[in-house]
Amino acid sequence: GAIETDLRVARQLDQPTFMIEAMTAAAIRRTAYENAAWGLAHKVFAQKDVERLREVLRKADAEPIEFAGTMRGEAAIMLDTLQYIFGPISPGGTPKFNANRCREATGQTMGADRLGLGSRLVTDVAGTAKAILDAHVAASRKISPTFDEAGLREIQSAMNQMEQLNAVTKTLFFNAGAGAARVYLANVQAETLRR
Repeated sequence: GAIETDLRVARQLDQPTFMIEAMTAAAIRRTAYENAAWGLAHKVFAQKDVERLREVLRKADAEPIEFAGTMRGEAAIMLDTLQYIFGPISPGGTPKFNANRCREATGQTMGADRLGLGSRLVTDVAGTAKAILDAHVAASRKISPTFDEAGLREIQSAMNQMEQLNAVTKTLFFNAGAGAARVYLANVQAETLRR
């Protein structure tokens, strides 16, 4: 019953908006599979329970896990934050960096840190938005339940390249490549245990 509950909870989190939800779903799923394997290895289950467990696993794993939604959600959040930091735009005006809004959104001060003058000089807001979207689309195409070392490198490269674009992306996406890689690897680990 606990294994079935865990897998149902994980399934509810399978279309997450945030990477942390995806990581949580993978961790819950991994725990359920580890418990099932432990119970089978130690002959904890009666034969009828083994049959029920097989049925639970068949139902819980009927559909593949899809992480493109997670990357779309992360991109949307960052694009909203970018718009907030460079707004409000007056009619006929152009986007201008708003230090107070940036501080509100990121918790970063405008002292001698990575935001400083560099972020105030970011003028290609549309180019920044396109880089954010392109990186998340590229990463979403590579995240899958089967491990591929080249795919992992491509995910990290796309996210790291976006992060290094300018001072604002360095602030919004600190360590983005590692975060996306962790989601990918957590998904792979859960799938490996399931198989």
